[in-house]
Amino acid sequence: MRIEAGKTGKAKGISTYNQLDIADLRKVIDSEADIALSSVLCSKEPIPTCIKTKKLYFAGPWFNEKSNAFYNSILTIANMCELFTDYDIFFPRCQVNKTPFNAFMKNVGNIQDADMVVAFVDDKDVGTAWEIGMAYSLNKKIVLIGLDDTTFLSHTNVMLAFTGTCTTLREFAKLLVGKDYRTIEIEDKWEGIE
Repeated sequence: MRIEAGKTGKAKGISTYNQLDIADLRKVIDSEADIALSSVLCSKEPIPTCIKTKKLYFAGPWFNEKSNAFYNSILTIANMCELFTDYDIFFPRCQVNKTPFNAFMKNVGNIQDADMVVAFVDDKDVGTAWEIGMAYSLNKKIVLIGLDDTTFLSHTNVMLAFTGTCTTLREFAKLLVGKDYRTIEIEDKWEGIE
């Protein structure tokens, strides 16, 4: 799928993530996570057990019910794929820190050490945007992840659109185990006059 960056004028619609209430969103997230896991764990193709040779930093908010539900699904997929991924995954939410500055320094160090940063972008969060910017400045591989394709249909932010590739929750397990995963291409053109 190809999506234009920096939409102006009318958006193509509100994303599924933003349209649904928390109860319906949880159902969709659970369904997408189940599909993600079945795409790799129920495959006839064997997946070798892996040694952790790469580092992945997961950026994303968890500060409201919706973003917390999405983050939980990412954690579930990561836990289910633990034996089959060569990524050691750093989740800021799962860390215990003595002070806010300690949390900041730990996150910065883990972005610096990461081979890849995966960022959840359905919920707009200044901290996540900052993490993506830092990763980009360090030439890290960046993958923007949303609930589904609709995440990238409506006003894809130009500053994020060209930092890396875009994909969906359904593809996250494939990414973790090193299988080909579907990406969403962002076209380099304007919809209207800027």
